[in-house]
This record gives sequence, C-alpha cells and structure tokens, in this order.
Amino acid sequence: MTIEEGVFQDANGPLGESTFTFTTLSKLAIVDYAPQVGSIGASPSNALQLTFNEEIQTGSGSVQIKRVSDNQVVDSITLTQGQTNSRVQVDGKKVSFTLSRSLDKNTTYYVYIPAGAITTLDGQAFGGLTTGGQWYFTTQGDTAITAKSPQSAAAGIATNSKLQLTFNNPVYPGQGTIDLYKTGGTKVTSINVQSTQVTGGGSTTVTIDPGSVLSYGTSYYVIVPAGAFQDRGGSNVAGITSTTGWTFTTASAPGSTTPLSVTSLSPTSGSTNVAVDATLYMNFNREVVRGSGNVLLRKSSNGASVPVTVTVSGTQAKIQLQSGYTLDKDASYYVTVDPGAFYDKQNPGMNYAGITSSTGWTFQTNTSDKQAPVLQSSEMYSNTTIRLVYNEALYSDSWPSTANFTVTVNDEARRISYVYTSGDSVYVILETGVAVGQNVKISYNGGSSPIRDAAGNAAAAFGAREVVNGVDSALPKPTSGTISGSTVVLYFSQSLKSPPAYAYEQFTVTADGTSMGVKSVSQSGQSLTLSLNTSVGDGQVVRVSYKPGAYPIQDYRGQNIAGFTDYIVRNYWDTKPPVLDKAEGGGTKLVLTYNELLSTTNVPMKKPIFRLVNNVPNYVT
Repeated sequence: MTIEEGVFQDANGPLGESTFTFTTLSKLAIVDYAPQVGSIGASPSNALQLTFNEEIQTGSGSVQIKRVSDNQVVDSITLTQGQTNSRVQVDGKKVSFTLSRSLDKNTTYYVYIPAGAITTLDGQAFGGLTTGGQWYFTTQGDTAITAKSPQSAAAGIATNSKLQLTFNNPVYPGQGTIDLYKTGGTKVTSINVQSTQVTGGGSTTVTIDPGSVLSYGTSYYVIVPAGAFQDRGGSNVAGITSTTGWTFTTASAPGSTTPLSVTSLSPTSGSTNVAVDATLYMNFNREVVRGSGNVLLRKSSNGASVPVTVTVSGTQAKIQLQSGYTLDKDASYYVTVDPGAFYDKQNPGMNYAGITSSTGWTFQTNTSDKQAPVLQSSEMYSNTTIRLVYNEALYSDSWPSTANFTVTVNDEARRISYVYTSGDSVYVILETGVAVGQNVKISYNGGSSPIRDAAGNAAAAFGAREVVNGVDSALPKPTSGTISGSTVVLYFSQSLKSPPAYAYEQFTVTADGTSMGVKSVSQSGQSLTLSLNTSVGDGQVVRVSYKPGAYPIQDYRGQNIAGFTDYIVRNYWDTKPPVLDKAEGGGTKLVLTYNELLSTTNVPMKKPIFRLVNNVPNYVT
C-alpha cells in the first residue's frame, strides 16, 4: 500500500510518501487423506490421518467415524481447544486420529469433522467434513485362498510343475512349512515359507517350487498351515489342513504301457443336427503327434471323401474342413483314422490303434430349414430404435437396406439412419428420437437385401405395422446381467449417466430370497456395477430390483430409467442343475419354467423329447 505525500500531516506540516506490504491468510484445506477417499482395502486398525496446506492445531468439536449403511457412529474423539487428547497427534501440517477399536472388516465408513475442530496456528477455522461423500473408505475383508494350481484333483500334472496359491488380498510370509505328501501319508518334502522356494510375497499370487521331488504317476496332497501367510494387517490367513483340500496326480512316465486312446470325440458318434461347417475334434489321454496314417471324412451314402486338414495341439487333434467346402444337409458321414495317424509324444513308438470301421465314428448333419422367419413383435427398443423380433435367429453377416423400410411417426415420414440384425431381431435406427406415446408404424417391402434366417429363408413383407411405444419399451432397461463373487453387472440398452453416490440405496439384490446388501454403484457406458456386502454361493439364483427414489439412474439424455423387480442375473459360479418350477401348456405348445436362466445356445434335441397325452407319446416337432 502506498500513501502519497501530503495525505497526512503533523504539527510540522505534510508527511512524505510512505509504502508498506501485507499478506492475506490462505484458506485452510486438506491436501491428502489416509486412507484415500473412496479406497477399498483400508486397514481396520490403522490411525486416520489428514494433511493440510499449512501448520495446524486442534480446536473444539467431536470427530466421528460413521458406518455408511446406517449412519451409526462407531467411534468418536472429542476435541477441546487448548487441551490435549491422547488419541490425537498433531505434527506440523498433519493430524492423526487413533481408533479406540478396530473397525469391522469389509465395511464402508465416512468421517465427520465439524467446522472449527481444526484451526491454523493463528486461529483460522477449517470448514470441516460435514457430508458422507467427502471422506469415505471401505475396510479390508478377510483374506483367503481363492484358487490353487494345479487345481485340486487335477491329473496329468508335469513332474517339473510349480505350485501356486492365489489369494483375494496381498499376503506376506508368516511362519511354518508347506508340506508335500504322497496320498498314502508319506512326507515328500517340507518347504519353509520364508525360504527362496516360496516367492510372491506382497502380491496375491504365491509360487511354491518343490524342486525335483515329484515322481511320475503319483498322487499327492499339500498341507498349508494357518499362519503360513499373513495379510497386510498381520492377521493369520487360513490354510489348507485337510488331506483332501489340495490333491493332484502327476502324468504317467514316458513309455507307459497304458495304451494311447481317445477320451472323447466331438461330435460324439451318432450325433444329429451337426452343423454343415462343423470342426471335428479327437481328445486323447496323452499328448500326441501327427503320424503318417490317413484321417478321412466320408459321406455314408456314396463313400465320397471330403477334403479336411488335420492339426494337433497337446492332447487334441482338430479335423477341419478345407476352405470352400461344407457338408451337405440331411446327410450322414463317418470318419476313419488309420493306425499310426497319431502317436504318443513322450513315447514315439506307441501309435494310436485308429478307427477303421465305417460305424466307429458317425454323425448326421442338420436338416434343411424351409420355414421363413415369422415376425413376433415390434416395439421401441429405445427412443431412436425400433426392434423387430422374429421367431428364430436371423442371418447377420449382411444387413438389410434402409430402402426396404418405411417408418412414420404420427403419420409423418421419419428418416432411417441404418438397419442391422442381431440374434433373432432386426434393429431399425432412426435419425431423430420418438416421444413416448407417439403413433409409430413401420413397413417392410423385402427388397434386394431381405430379412432372412440362417438357412436363407426370406421373411414376409408387411405394411403399416403398429410399433409398441410405451414407457416400458422406450425407456432404457436392463438387457442382461451377471454376478461374480460380490459384484453384479447390469447391461442396459442405452448408455447411462454416472449415478449419484447414494444411488445404490435404490437397489435390492437377493440370493435365493435372502438380501445380499448393496454398498455402492458405478457406471461405465451401458453398464452398471453393483458392489455387494456378501458373495454369491454356488448355484444361488440372484434377482435384482430397482425402485427409483431421490437418486434416480438416468440415461445419457437425462431420462430416468424405469424401475424393475426380480430381474434374474446369471451366476458365474453355478455347478447345480436348474430345477423345474412348473409345466403348463395349451394346444400344441408346452412351456417348462425353471428356477434360473437357461442357455440359449445349448438347445436339447427334439427327437428324445415327448410328452404323454392320454398315455400316448406326443413327440416334439
């Protein structure tokens, strides 16, 4: 600041010019958090720490740690200006808060700090952390073994293999030995977890090198004691203490007297409805090498040979049609394999005996399809997309021309951007969107690039067909969903906006009817990811419901998506067969309803399926 000469005067007259400087106070702010905001896997027991942009001191107020799921205060620290607190440590620009107890594992918390609880050295108050979205984190869950290599009960393991354990969190060497036994109980070796034979500490994958102690054709089991590994908090990780918990059998010795044999054929002998461009496979009990004998594919009716190429990889031989060749429909074929066409990789003197009979490996190709695809429904898939659903899969290598279609909205022509086919549906993309409730009609004239099925049958033309255009058809909706562990991914028909932090509260996820708890939601493109409090079990049926509330999920245009109830998602961990819930029908149609989603690719053959009507078999056509 400059004061010009003469602005002030004293008894002797005007004062001369004077200049002085000053510095304003900067706003007190946080520059670092520990644990970081939004972090997953935080230690349940470590002190919480904040770093500010200048030196600080404690003021007055109550610092609280709250559980996100119910806002319950799980710990608090009272600060009084001018008084010390043993649970609060201030070091220059940093402040640490010591917990009175360990937090629960795998739980999300947020920290509440009132305004004035922290101040600068000259008394400027920090504005505080007063909402749940400013400093939140999720504590680390229990660490456990998630995978073993070799897998338990695996066979044919090489004698120079190393063992591996995979964990869900990083682990560190603890104490004890990993013991390798033969199945009869004879100890083969003990490996100290702190030796150089055990590597991978600090990561999620630990490799164990047993050296050269494995023998051919021998069954083993591995014992890993509790405490052999620890998590980052120093807690012991559960091990493998059962003699059946981790077992494997090594490969037979080279030159084994066990004959080289086929363990499976694809397609299996006697199969029907085999694709005309199918690739055939032979799986052997050991690794094989292509020999000098012939492998021939012949048509049963006349013995004509079909050109094929035979390649080998490991224990599998692949028989592939040469480029430009396909099998005939409605035809029977057989494969012959000369003795010596394949031999044992480890014992070149051991040849495969072959398949020399014309009845040893036979199959029949699929029957000709002469039925045209039939249009089942037409609806607005989104506000710019009309979906035409047919009764069978359509040919999708080339798409119908836009010239084949005409669309009107409230009787006015609407330009079409492009058309494509996928699965059993044709999608007509409009240049501009359609409002819910507008009268939409579509016509199709066939044209030079018609809608057709995989067999080439063209669909019939139609004119001025009504298109369903309600809220359920126009708004974004889930098209599929999966669950793996404690993560659900929902895929929608349109791109979505990033959801609010508390949008997860509007979702309910159940496994076999029991709530799994939702703790967060995130978005990427057309998918939503829900993080759950618990992991799904083997074969559990998982349903997702969404009830829009204060934090609605929106598409990229800002439209709220419609709510939905009990949407079934596919469980990736499923070794249990589906259970038939009910069977109902009328006329020539029978509907079997199961308790979970079924595969759309593995369709049962028609011939073995029949039902009894008045004790008379009525076969499926």
